[in-house]
Amino acid sequence: MAALNEEDPEIGSLNAHLNGEPSSAIVISTGQAGIEVKNNVLAVMPHFYGRRIDNPYEFLHEFCKLCGIQRRPAGSTEEDYRLRALPFALKGEADTWFMRLPPNSIRTWSDFRSVFLDYFFPATRTNALKKEIQGRHRRMMRHSVSTGADSKEC
Repeated sequence: MAALNEEDPEIGSLNAHLNGEPSSAIVISTGQAGIEVKNNVLAVMPHFYGRRIDNPYEFLHEFCKLCGIQRRPAGSTEEDYRLRALPFALKGEADTWFMRLPPNSIRTWSDFRSVFLDYFFPATRTNALKKEIQGRHRRMMRHSVSTGADSKEC
């Protein structure tokens, strides 16, 4: 039987709980290190659960709006604040998804936004919505033509 290799990522993940904190998908920058997310911010922070009814674009908009008005230490950016506060905003399925991302796979807000939207609002969902809108538009146009709604007569 082969010896267990501690460098093996699969074996390492089995022992991750022994290191105290689980590994994070977010690469911690020097700008993030000094950021403290205050309790009053946590109280009003928007949450994203990852349910089908949740709108990921609306969540990102509200989350960025809140992060944009927070005070940050010198040398920290709004992006640093977003990445530092993000784990507190994800709940339920979204948090489970986030915890399963590969360690150190998120270096920038753009990285997060891309993988987040790919997962919670994939292209198939976008295409389905486009088809639904186009179908409704065609039906409205047919209805308006058949009823003469577009004529100028009173």
